[in-house]
Amino acid sequence: MTVYQLCERIARRSRTGDLTKLAFTEQMDVLQAANAALQRAYNALPAYFKEQTQGFTLPAPVTLNNVTVINGSTAMSTGIFNPSQIGQTIQIAGDPQYNQIIGTQNLLNPYTGPSGTAATATIYGDAVYSTSYPFDRIIGNPRFTNIGVIPITPVEMSKAGEQWTYLYQQTIGQPMTWWVQHLGNSQGAQPILVMKFAPYPDQAYSIKVRLAFWPMRYLITDMQGATTLNVPDQFLEKALIPMAIQEFMTSEQWKSISPENDDRCEKRGDEGEQFLRLQIADPAAPANRIFTPLGY
Repeated sequence: MTVYQLCERIARRSRTGDLTKLAFTEQMDVLQAANAALQRAYNALPAYFKEQTQGFTLPAPVTLNNVTVINGSTAMSTGIFNPSQIGQTIQIAGDPQYNQIIGTQNLLNPYTGPSGTAATATIYGDAVYSTSYPFDRIIGNPRFTNIGVIPITPVEMSKAGEQWTYLYQQTIGQPMTWWVQHLGNSQGAQPILVMKFAPYPDQAYSIKVRLAFWPMRYLITDMQGATTLNVPDQFLEKALIPMAIQEFMTSEQWKSISPENDDRCEKRGDEGEQFLRLQIADPAAPANRIFTPLGY
């Protein structure tokens, strides 16, 4: 089902009965009901419906030539870095300190070397982040995709004053440790966080990480472009659509047929949420030898 189809189903209970006859602000009410139902569905479903394994590449070192640098500045040439390089470590000739990329033209720390236009910089692919869905949490340790099942272990960190220190800083080789670094938080910067690795990768490494996400918040452009809903089909008629109609009942565009019908819509929405909460919490077979049925 697409976002448009879901909104069209909701809009049947509007005053006009047709999504295409609703004004823009009225269509926003329909979309708000859809998003509210999606959030409720996410909260009700077991954890494994919210998780996925994603593959990433820790890139090999990249060298930039003729880089313009200014002593004491964090600003670089416009667009010098790719968005995928945000969070990665950079070493600029003339600066004894390792620095970090936090934007397409910004460094975390001021450049301390001499100003010039012919500096050489090396970018190490020691940071990755997901751009797929709103991020919730990382589950377990990252694993190499081609080096058995040995995980990359969390780094042992200690705080000294205001500085966080970590193992293998400023060394290059196969990554052995990882940790999370926050970049955005409530300040609006993106990404909110990155996964950092050490030592700095000496070549490209493929890794896989199990991640949990929040549901996507759909926009008018998703409705107009018929974006596909990221909801399993078996939950649409039984849960999501009744819950979305229930959410739409609070809108001024809701058309009440009768008090009895309104009560049925409320009941169906509550039953849909309960149906989601009753899904099997663990899809794996039980770890015992008495052949307990799945879900017990």
